[in-house]
Amino acid sequence: MSGDRTLQANFKCPISTASFPSSGGTTSGGGLYLPGETCTVTATPASGFAFDNWKEGGTVVSNSASYTFTVADKRNLVANFSLPAGGDYDQDGLSNGEESSYGTDPTYPDTDND
Repeated sequence: MSGDRTLQANFKCPISTASFPSSGGTTSGGGLYLPGETCTVTATPASGFAFDNWKEGGTVVSNSASYTFTVADKRNLVANFSLPAGGDYDQDGLSNGEESSYGTDPTYPDTDND
């Protein structure tokens, strides 16, 4: 083989998604993308939860459950979910807000019969 050649390397960027809390819902759309491609990630709340926002490194990047952006580099996105304060997700007689004020987890029934 002889002659000059031009080679181009195409590196894909990993886009990862996660849910917080993990029981709060699911995410989709992560994967490997070429720089310049459009990526849409979607967060779907579990029953009883509400979508709050997408964060990256602790910074809010979108308040929409469906977030579209142009890929430039790798990204680690977290979909944040919450329980409505007035609900009783674990049906133990304490509202989610009351449990938060007591420092208990509103997704698990209390075991001390309070």
